[in-house]
Amino acid sequence: MIADNAVRVWRIIGSPRYPTPEQRLRDDAIEAYQRCHYPWGVARHFSAIIASGSLAHYDRQITAPTVVLHGQADKLQRPFGGRVVARAIRGARLVLFDGMGHDLPEQLWDRVIGELTSTFAQG
Repeated sequence: MIADNAVRVWRIIGSPRYPTPEQRLRDDAIEAYQRCHYPWGVARHFSAIIASGSLAHYDRQITAPTVVLHGQADKLQRPFGGRVVARAIRGARLVLFDGMGHDLPEQLWDRVIGELTSTFAQG
């Protein structure tokens, strides 16, 4: 049941252009369950997000070279959110990945690493 739910959730918030094979989603869900099943963790996580409010004040204090990576197909945090963060950080670059949802698909790892490496080199 928990693995079934994990598959349903990742099908909603994952990358539509880069879907993760169902067996891998199931295996990951089972591994996470066996490692540390703590149902209240999700509720605490979302409570912390809501309670923290806007982080824009902190974003404006960032002075390090910054790249904001975001999926164009992210249904959990729409691309608008990535744009807001990038605008709040002076000099930040926004990189939007077509077809990427609220995950980090393996097919994009090389591009993500390239963006990060380029940003790190500026620091």
